[in-house]
Amino acid sequence: MATLLTLFPKSRKTLYDSRSLLHSLSTSSHPSPSLLNDTLDELDHQIKILTSLLQNEPLKDREMWSRKISELQSESSSLRQSSKTYTSRTYNPSTLHSQRSYLLSSGESLRNRQQNDYQTRSVEEGVSLDSSLNMVDGMLRQGSASLKELTSQRSRLTGVRHLLLDIASTLNVSSSTMRIIEKRDVQDKILVFGGMVVVVVFIWLVYR
Repeated sequence: MATLLTLFPKSRKTLYDSRSLLHSLSTSSHPSPSLLNDTLDELDHQIKILTSLLQNEPLKDREMWSRKISELQSESSSLRQSSKTYTSRTYNPSTLHSQRSYLLSSGESLRNRQQNDYQTRSVEEGVSLDSSLNMVDGMLRQGSASLKELTSQRSRLTGVRHLLLDIASTLNVSSSTMRIIEKRDVQDKILVFGGMVVVVVFIWLVYR
């Protein structure tokens, strides 16, 4: 059964494909507006499904998902409008004649320019990917160090607890004081485990 968590990434992929197709319309010798329109139709269909699944989400998550779906729908509408504008401009008779003349006179130059643009984009995407991976690695190392520190703090707190219990036993501290010490120990455990949960959630959000 489809859920927002599984369908939303597919919709983002469809959006990316639509952008790529729109870009190819201005660079390809054989543009295919129908393919772009089919992809946008598929995206709209996915958005409708996402909207229907929104009610199945917990109330606290609906606002976040609603915002993401709205952004997706806005981008889809923008791409569809761009497609209409391009189609009406490109398939005007005078425009077609100009494009045909241009392609006949500078086809080789256009292919070279496309190849250079592709190589440039590939280099830029590679640099961007390396930078993102380095940033994620740094976050993971920081999260791992934080988890180790929290574990170390818990061990130290446990040692302190045992030491205090031994001292209290030696000094015959009242039972009420012992209960206060034990309550503080429980609070310290909650603090440590709470910190660990925050770090794990942070790492999960980075990989999401």
